Amino acid sequence: MEAWIAQGPGPESNVRLQTTVGMLRMLMTTLDTRILEEDLLELEDPKSRPRTQADPHPVSIILQKLMPLLRVVLCQWALDSSDVAQSGCDILERSLATLADDYAPFVGEVAPIIAQAFEASPAHFLVEHMAHLVLRFHSCDPLRPLLSTLVQQMSRKVKQIVEEDKYEDLSVLCDCWLRALHSLIKKAPTFLLENEDFDSLFTLAFKVLQRPEPRTFQSSCRFFNEALLKSQDLPAIATVFKARGGLLVMKLLQNIAGAAPRTHMNSFAETLCFITRYCFDETCVWFNHVVVMEGFPVSQVTQEQKQEYARRLLKERTNRRKFQEVANEFGLLCRGILHTEYAQETSKSLLS
Repeated sequence: MEAWIAQGPGPESNVRLQTTVGMLRMLMTTLDTRILEEDLLELEDPKSRPRTQADPHPVSIILQKLMPLLRVVLCQWALDSSDVAQSGCDILERSLATLADDYAPFVGEVAPIIAQAFEASPAHFLVEHMAHLVLRFHSCDPLRPLLSTLVQQMSRKVKQIVEEDKYEDLSVLCDCWLRALHSLIKKAPTFLLENEDFDSLFTLAFKVLQRPEPRTFQSSCRFFNEALLKSQDLPAIATVFKARGGLLVMKLLQNIAGAAPRTHMNSFAETLCFITRYCFDETCVWFNHVVVMEGFPVSQVTQEQKQEYARRLLKERTNRRKFQEVANEFGLLCRGILHTEYAQETSKSLLS
């Protein structure tokens, strides 16, 4: 591996290095001696078992020797061969899965590597490993500063990329970042809010929702859904939704009405249902505003029709299934296909 790294990125070294890294990745998965030890201990007499200090895990020993090489692979190969860099990150992923809490001594070295590699070439697999590190060790006080710095650095980079809108794989990166944020706000909300202003997270997710790329619709809606659930216990989140939720309601209604493919209807309706449920008073005001807006979300829907569907949506806010049915019906009306045979056939599959 050292020899191929010394040659630098190139067609032959890339292939050779990826093969070698792939073998090491598999080794990190299969070399879990604790499984064998547990099986053997079950066969032994507990009284005759000697009390010995556990030896270092083989994966720890190998990873310690590989770490300088992985830094080079992740930081220098990312631009030339993302496949090689991803294989290198997979070694870290498999090591974390195998070592679990015993991976902690490596976080101090891994976190800066991930940050440096992400700055050079933002890649989805780096986001995934960051999320796994935070979820595993965010409650470990000695590691919190390292993880905080990592999240803040990567977040700044993502926001910059979204603002510039020039990154080739932007939809893939946004999708992965929002899925990571969904996991963090679900399982480590306090840590996330200590390092990120939720208003800026709302802005990012809203910008991604506005993009005409179906890939990111579901991930942005899932992030909003989880955030709305957490808003009941976290005032910092509730305040943002009460102040800016009207923009989200209007965008969701636009997507339901035809601005986005119908295949994502359930995602938009579910998020709208969550807003209606957890920001009820505010949603009543927002709906009243939408009802009197001429031509919104489409010109063929009358004020009376909008008022009727707003009333029905508010009524069904605690029944997600019924809410989705009403939202779907409103979408069909806006698209001009309500009560058509095509609408009846497709609605069954969408709501199933």
